Amino acid sequence: MSEATMSMNEALARLAELRRYMEAIQAQIDQATQELEEIRSSTNAISELKRRPDSELLMPTDRRGHVLFKVKAVDPSKVLTHVGLEYFAEVDIEKAVEILTIKEKEVKEVLGTLQQELNKVASAYKQLQDAVNAALARARGKAGAGQ
Repeated sequence: MSEATMSMNEALARLAELRRYMEAIQAQIDQATQELEEIRSSTNAISELKRRPDSELLMPTDRRGHVLFKVKAVDPSKVLTHVGLEYFAEVDIEKAVEILTIKEKEVKEVLGTLQQELNKVASAYKQLQDAVNAALARARGKAGAGQ
């Protein structure tokens, strides 16, 4: 059924569906953006470790940093890097940066795809919303002329 032949109830239901879909896409964009920030934070931490290998570091015990441990770097030439699923690998710092760079590129690609989809859905939403508003205006005009 084309949008031109939709009933008002069908159009309003479609608008609600598109709005929910846009909200879901936005939630995915927010999650990917947070992942990108965490990857960049890890890359920055590695850079700091390379610059000051003997310095004292603060290690968070959770994502929000409710508790931090002061630690001294044991071997600044090696780090444990998440390589997928629940696996970590001990790699040299340069390899860790390489892995993070690949992850950052992948997340940026996902963000681009999500943003394109959001733009496409937002355009369809606006088009349908404009059609609904125009139909309502015509209905009001007819109701006003009939009085």
